Amino acid sequence: MTRLQLFLLLRRNVSLCEKRNPMYEENKYAKFFSYLGFSFMAVYLIGMGTMFGYIASEEKRFTSIFVLLPMLLLVDFGVRAGLRQVPLLMLRPYLLLPVRKKDVIDGFLYSMLIDGFALAWLFLFVPYLFICVCGGMPIGQALLVALGCEVVMVVNGQWQLLVRTLLQKSLVWWGLPAAVYGSMFLPCLINKDKGLEAMFEFFDAYSYTVGSYVLYGVLLVALFVINRTVLLRMANSEIVVKKEKEVTGSTFRRLPLARLGIVGEYLNLELKSAFRNKMVRRQYISGIALIVVLTALTSYTDIYDGSFSLNMWCLYGFIYFGGVNLSKVMGVEGNYIDLLVVYKQSIYQLLRAKYYFYCAVLLIPSLILLPAVVAGKYSLLMYLAYLLTAAGPLYCLLFQLAVYNKQTLPLNQRLTGKGMSSNSLQLMISLAVFIVPVGLALVLTSLFGETTAYAVMIVIGAVFVVGHPWWLANVYRRMMARKYELLEGFHSTR
Repeated sequence: MTRLQLFLLLRRNVSLCEKRNPMYEENKYAKFFSYLGFSFMAVYLIGMGTMFGYIASEEKRFTSIFVLLPMLLLVDFGVRAGLRQVPLLMLRPYLLLPVRKKDVIDGFLYSMLIDGFALAWLFLFVPYLFICVCGGMPIGQALLVALGCEVVMVVNGQWQLLVRTLLQKSLVWWGLPAAVYGSMFLPCLINKDKGLEAMFEFFDAYSYTVGSYVLYGVLLVALFVINRTVLLRMANSEIVVKKEKEVTGSTFRRLPLARLGIVGEYLNLELKSAFRNKMVRRQYISGIALIVVLTALTSYTDIYDGSFSLNMWCLYGFIYFGGVNLSKVMGVEGNYIDLLVVYKQSIYQLLRAKYYFYCAVLLIPSLILLPAVVAGKYSLLMYLAYLLTAAGPLYCLLFQLAVYNKQTLPLNQRLTGKGMSSNSLQLMISLAVFIVPVGLALVLTSLFGETTAYAVMIVIGAVFVVGHPWWLANVYRRMMARKYELLEGFHSTR
């Protein structure tokens, strides 16, 4: 088999893997919204490219598109981090086959060079250059600018892939992109009088030169080789059997939670999952870091001083952990769901334990968001309103997914694992918990004022919190009514 045949086979297998996923039919709804979002993004980029093209044509500065590179690179890195999988996640089926791992890794890396993320930026570059050519820019120069911009985005894709792979080992590697992207703002620190203008002038002066194009090529080749080396080493470590450490005792047994009966035992189970599962632990650490950054920006800058922004980030801080984890509630328990349905009301007690656990998790954002309250950006009523809204109606809404979620999730996913699919109901509820409360708060504020609006939200939240035994019991009864359908779904996705 030639390398070209292997490359085409790998791309075909990835496509078939998505279609054969048990959640493929339900994923069509998520894909519809993804395509709709991509369409809006394409229109937005075309508009931005056209606008900047007219500005560049009027000033006869046809290479000024390079001024936008720092912002474009940051956006590209963030989008890729949220949507793209590490190739190592798809390598496991090929590790023991009579195919060289190096060739397989090269095939995945080549596919990354022509992925849709880099090509999507052409919606910005092509309209910009078309307007510039109409304004007098030579066609040869336009092609060189397009090549340079596109190569920069491809290099950024390889860079993001390297960082994403290293993060599978340790979150300390977040310091690497922080240092690299932070260095782009050094001209601002050197020339404080000009601020961001100094950075724009630097990229405008040095991005379109012979030396810079040589640097782009060297970086692309170097990152490709580094990615191949890192992925090869991590792929080899996947098939090396390591001696597991013997667990001699349970620290959580010493906690007073065990005195709470079966609910306490399930609370211990949630704690063990959070502390022992690497992916869950990293998710919490990443969430804490994100909320800290947003709170610092809100408290000590005027970037998010708008009413909508303040409400959005206050809600986001409180609902982040619940929104991320409870959207797939009961997915992990799908691995041993048969044991849970044996005993009467066992799942009801599990739901109660999950609710208490995520209410306790709210203490984390409650402490992180306090500086914004002290700084006067969040009022105390807003703070309490979103805290109780998250613990009450939003958790109630998220727990409804326990009735419909029927895809088993890995107990301890590391570098390889199943695709984390989402159905249409998960998608709609996840969007609702992040959008509806803010919209409600803004409407009530415009009609009755902030004090009345947040007081109403506090009362509604408190009612749901106090009434949690009743709505959790309702969720449990509906789950039992669909017990066999849920069992079949969990069994087929293990």
